Amino acid sequence: MFIIGPDDISKWFKDQANCIKEKKYEDLDEDLLVEYLLNEGNKLYNSAYSHLIILISHMLKYKYQKHKQSRSWINTIRNQYREINTVLRKSKKGKTNLIKDINNIFDEIWQESLKEAINETHMNKEIFLKEKQWSFYYILEELKIEDFLLEHAYSDEAKRELDII
Repeated sequence: MFIIGPDDISKWFKDQANCIKEKKYEDLDEDLLVEYLLNEGNKLYNSAYSHLIILISHMLKYKYQKHKQSRSWINTIRNQYREINTVLRKSKKGKTNLIKDINNIFDEIWQESLKEAINETHMNKEIFLKEKQWSFYYILEELKIEDFLLEHAYSDEAKRELDII
């Protein structure tokens, strides 16, 4: 893989854009351009994947490890939810494809989230394995994050953070 230095990147992008604009396709750095485009597409996919695992694992911890609910967990849940929506907005035309791709591997994301929650809480896995709690559709379309946080707020710290005590 050829690495473009920080001083070269801006010039390289301008050169590639000019080649396309002027239809000088023979002057395009095809291999690097293809690699760059594929990497950019993967960044959104990987970002959505990673944010979903963190969101779901924290939602599970928040729901089932009631005595350890904290401001940090609440902020993580809010931030990851926001980040997922940001990634989907950034994907614009590719949003439908990104959603399809993520939906196709949602079971894998769910399993990774469960492992993360179990490892971090040291709780019996049977507590989490009752059923798949939330679908990808639910997280994208139906989840109201503040309602979820309020509905499952048990610790005094969580209640204070959410202004319900």
